[in-house]
Amino acid sequence: MNQIVTGLKKELLYFWRSYRFLGLLLAFLGSALVGPLTSKMMLAMQPLYDELSGMEGMESMSGMSDMLTMFEGESGLMMSYISSLALFSSPFMPPLMFVLIALIIGGACGGEQKKRSIIVPQTAGLTPAGYVLPKFMIFPPMFFVLTVLSALIANGACGVLLGHSYPTELVFVTGALTGMSLMFMTCMYMLFGIGLAQPKLAIIYVLLANAVFPFINFAFNIKKYTPWSMDSEGMTGRIIDNFANGKGYYDGIGVGSIVATMGITLALSVVFLLLTYFAIVAKRMDNTADEVY
Repeated sequence: MNQIVTGLKKELLYFWRSYRFLGLLLAFLGSALVGPLTSKMMLAMQPLYDELSGMEGMESMSGMSDMLTMFEGESGLMMSYISSLALFSSPFMPPLMFVLIALIIGGACGGEQKKRSIIVPQTAGLTPAGYVLPKFMIFPPMFFVLTVLSALIANGACGVLLGHSYPTELVFVTGALTGMSLMFMTCMYMLFGIGLAQPKLAIIYVLLANAVFPFINFAFNIKKYTPWSMDSEGMTGRIIDNFANGKGYYDGIGVGSIVATMGITLALSVVFLLLTYFAIVAKRMDNTADEVY
């Protein structure tokens, strides 16, 4: 237990002293606000296009003005909210927040290792468990919580800027699904980054998985029970569509399916933790001697 506490202090100090935590907070806040702010800017341009369309030779601008009406009302709310969540988890675009997270925590997820060998700093008294477990205890849960908070902020910004917002229950559920998806990608990244001591290459592996497995889901019409079925095109998107169409949030999905999918995702994340631990044990090196044991 003392080694776990030591490892937790090590990771927290690494994160806090280098201002990485502040950078992450700003990144999550910016991602939450990008959808509502974009919609608000588009609506602010509508009077300009209306004025331009009244000028001679500029009649085509009326089409632009009509197009901007999609940012109004319920459609604008849906576009704004989903646009913000898509930055965290989406099958049709790189999850930009994951890439940013991976770059920020890369030093703790393979960057502190040398020559492709896992070097546990035993002079500091850390065992493989004391080295690996604190990372999984801090980073994935923290990103899950920050994603849920970002969903709440995005919804609140939609209410302030656009005059429309979603019920709190819907926001919590969709935020949790999106946060679980981001947490899963983070755990996968930590497995590759720490296990292979190649944090930058690990980003590519995760992005490839995030591109291939959603395609498999689509090809075989898999809509639940996989970590790639929770994003803005999966369960999250279906919950929002149900609300927009006046249906129950979980119609065609089922609360049990949501709980089971999140449980499977959490179980796979634990498997990634165990695999990372075994990779550390297999490549463990005592940096007080030249001998690998």
